[in-house]
Parts: sequence; C-alpha cells; structure tokens
Amino acid sequence: MGTDAPLVNTAFSKDIGGQERGMQPSEVAEALIKGLESEEYEIHAGATENVYKDYLSSPLQAFSKRNP
Repeated sequence: MGTDAPLVNTAFSKDIGGQERGMQPSEVAEALIKGLESEEYEIHAGATENVYKDYLSSPLQAFSKRNP
C-alpha cells in the first residue's frame, strides 16, 4: 500500500485493486467505532494517518506524491 490512502476490500473497489490490496471492512468499522467512542473529530483508518500527516506538513507535496 505504501503511503497511499488505503482501499477497502469490497466489491465496489474490485476494479481498482481493492480486493487484492484493500484493508478489511472490519478494520475500517473498528477504527470508526473506536473514534466515535473516543469522541474524535477525525478518524484515520489504516494508512490514511500517513496521508493526513503528509498533508499537514505540505499539502502540495502530499498531493504531488499521490498524483504524479
């Protein structure tokens, strides 16, 4: 997956590689529930935490990194 935002392994993402490279839907659900229980305003499941940190340090570089 690298530093890209994660795909979720669902039929919806099948054509873009989600079933091979995607994180499990249960992982996303667990992160969401944990975040809601902790009253978090932002929930970053899987590698989205890395994407978010990249964006905070340099939005332009984060965009360029993911859209060469």
